[in-house]
Amino acid sequence: MEYANGQRRQEPEEIAPGAEDSAREEIWSGTAGASNELNPWSECEWIDCLDGKQRPIKPGVRLLADGFPGRVATLRGFGNAIVPQVAAEFIQSYMEIALA
Repeated sequence: MEYANGQRRQEPEEIAPGAEDSAREEIWSGTAGASNELNPWSECEWIDCLDGKQRPIKPGVRLLADGFPGRVATLRGFGNAIVPQVAAEFIQSYMEIALA
């Protein structure tokens, strides 16, 4: 299958066995993108969890549990990330496609 830009998508049977597993392990071990290339995980922060594992989070996003100072202000900031006009345009476009 080809995309509009001419690139070809790999079909599942073309992907080497175990390739998906090794890529997933690289992401969760923190070694993905060890080169200088930018990827979705290159900017993440890693936190230690109660089960002994480390998990990636967006930079600057911290725990929002009760008792953490600044929790309400942080939550308000996340809520303001939605622009009503953009959301309305998105919903209108979706409805046109869904009802077509």
